[in-house]
Amino acid sequence: MPGMDGIGVLQALRARPDTQLLPVVLWTSNSNLLFIERGLRAGASAYHIKPTNLDEYRAQIDAIVQRWLQFTDSRMPKRGAGSTRGSGAAGSR
Repeated sequence: MPGMDGIGVLQALRARPDTQLLPVVLWTSNSNLLFIERGLRAGASAYHIKPTNLDEYRAQIDAIVQRWLQFTDSRMPKRGAGSTRGSGAAGSR
């Protein structure tokens, strides 16, 4: 990324109220422990070093998505008993 690394992008996202809660996974070839710590302290949801095991990566992303859905569901106004939220193809797993 010209002029900004992944941690810079993450810091910019965390500084904005409309993007500060988005899950962010840093996926990089940098395995320096100080860089990893810096990324996690900046608010990364996960840190993966390339190349990574695809199954492990998929499991981590699934876990992040589930936490995000639980978080957003907890912030949504409660609907009546007839709510269809979470039903259908998009809501089934």
